[in-house]
Amino acid sequence: MARFAGCVTLRRFGSERSGNIAIMFVFMLGLLMLFVGGAVDFTRYNTIRADLIESMDAAGLAMAQIDALNGPEIRDLSPSAREEYLKEQGRKFFYENFKHASLVNDLNIDFDLSASTIIPKATGSVKTLFLGIGQMLQVGSSTNNGSLSKLNLSSETEIVRRDDGNIEVAMVMDLTGSMGGSKIADLRTAAKEMVDIVVRDDQSEWYSKVALVPYSIGVNVGSYANSVRGAIPGPKAITNAVWKVGTAKDITNVEKLNPVKITTSGSHGFSNGDTVWIDGVQRSGGSGSCKFDCQINSKVYTVSNATSTTFTLQGVNGTSWSGNYSSSSSDFATKCVAANCEVRVTAASHGFSTNDYVHINGVVGMTEINNSVTNGSTSDDFWRITKVDNDNFTLNGSVGPTYSAYSSGGSTWCSNLGCEYYRVTDAGGTVRGLKSSTCVSERLGTDKYTDTAPSTSKVGWNYPFSTSSGSNSSCTASQIVPLSTNKVALKTSIDGYNAVGYTAGHIGVAWGWYMLSPNFGYLWPAESAPGAYDDDELTKVAVIMTDGEFNTQYCKGAVSKDSSGPGSTARINCNSENGNGFDQAEDMCDAMKDAGVLIYTIGFDVGSNTNVQDLMTNCASGPDYVYFAATGEELKDIYRAIGSEISKLHISK
Repeated sequence: MARFAGCVTLRRFGSERSGNIAIMFVFMLGLLMLFVGGAVDFTRYNTIRADLIESMDAAGLAMAQIDALNGPEIRDLSPSAREEYLKEQGRKFFYENFKHASLVNDLNIDFDLSASTIIPKATGSVKTLFLGIGQMLQVGSSTNNGSLSKLNLSSETEIVRRDDGNIEVAMVMDLTGSMGGSKIADLRTAAKEMVDIVVRDDQSEWYSKVALVPYSIGVNVGSYANSVRGAIPGPKAITNAVWKVGTAKDITNVEKLNPVKITTSGSHGFSNGDTVWIDGVQRSGGSGSCKFDCQINSKVYTVSNATSTTFTLQGVNGTSWSGNYSSSSSDFATKCVAANCEVRVTAASHGFSTNDYVHINGVVGMTEINNSVTNGSTSDDFWRITKVDNDNFTLNGSVGPTYSAYSSGGSTWCSNLGCEYYRVTDAGGTVRGLKSSTCVSERLGTDKYTDTAPSTSKVGWNYPFSTSSGSNSSCTASQIVPLSTNKVALKTSIDGYNAVGYTAGHIGVAWGWYMLSPNFGYLWPAESAPGAYDDDELTKVAVIMTDGEFNTQYCKGAVSKDSSGPGSTARINCNSENGNGFDQAEDMCDAMKDAGVLIYTIGFDVGSNTNVQDLMTNCASGPDYVYFAATGEELKDIYRAIGSEISKLHISK
């Protein structure tokens, strides 16, 4: 019986399961903590690590930008002090961005700097919430070398200060009147900083060049004007200007007859139909406001009934004149070269026709026939002419006897579109005289939104309605600068920027493209010629900035009637051939982007102006390429940011 009882006890022990369940529960709980809790810990770890890497990369990029700007706070530091300053700024920037610093133990931030790279380094650890407990349940300890109570963090990336590849940048900048005061000063500062960022000091392997396109009511192309909008026909040299033939003939008597009869001291040589000028006649007696001498002097007459010493004044009845002729040694009759005693100008092969308008300047002696383009009420800007022959013409309405004698010199110019002086009618109906400028306007025709070479399709002329300094109808004096690596020259040009003129921003947009177009390359010095569009190692970028409405378009080379900026006296009497400036700009941007140009846009202090906001958005290469600045400081920050992006400061690994 005892043996039987022992066997029963043994079988009961063998069949008992309560202890195994407890052990298995502990084992499974550890696995559960490792797998489920581990997922939570690793998700948390990866979130912290991603933030760490992003903040380190951003810190490295910021250091590279500060170094590239070479501002006054670092430019005079020793190499070691400069490096420490950059590291300090990098750490500051890191901690401003890193959101999980309180969750990282033993966090250490450092940077390795070289001439070409910045390598951010970070180490630390993150305490786990579940993995350590799971490990302890499994193996009974969390203090060995394989402990899961913490996860180590490390990050080592590389910021390349300058990316491989060539860069061409066109900076299109608004210099219109609304940019006056602090705004133009802020733009100058921002633009110069961007030049410093984009243009590399070392151009030996890869180049980075900047072109400048300042604009107002047009774009000033300076010495390139003749090549892009056409050459101005030169003047015809004047070699003589006369009004009389021979010498004056002394008058000895004037008889108050119908017609009036004139007697000369000798043979006068006049023939019937000749035109003569009479002056200097004296009188005796008479009454009334216009007596004998007033009636006859300083007037033009046609000769009739001529004898050798007498002639009559055709159609002139002197019977009612008050007073009588008084003998004088100063009275005379002079034969005129043209009807009405108008001036006859000699200019060989002048090429003008009857009723043409000409502009005359530079005449010495007979200065009265010189014109002056003042852009005011300019009745004296041009002469309407009558062609005598291929070498001579007369000035309609001139009164030669009242002018001084011609001495020497002088030039005569045409007055149509494409001439140095342009006769137009303004929107108020007044005839005006405009002088050509080296600014240009829109291109017309099928090439209006292309970068076709100007040797094939010229751009538009620009005749400002005002040339006075500081007038909003004037075009900017600041000229374009083709692609250049010369930081000093670029910044010197920017320093000269002043605010003037209304806004023809679409012309600035066009020239932003032209400066990057290989089709325009033949115009510039060899070192400024843009590269090919299909060069995989070249990035072309336009940065377009404005502060307001594109309110100025053109018709026939002058500001159009439908422009909303200038008043009626500063607009020609016809509407724009190409339409609204905003539409023109957007079409130009689309074509530029299709050609492979990357476009950044900046709206400066545009407020709630939806026209400008829409244009900046639609012109840009995408949402990430549109910027709006409300203040000068924001404008500077934006130019710095774009400059850094353009320079391709990037994370290489």
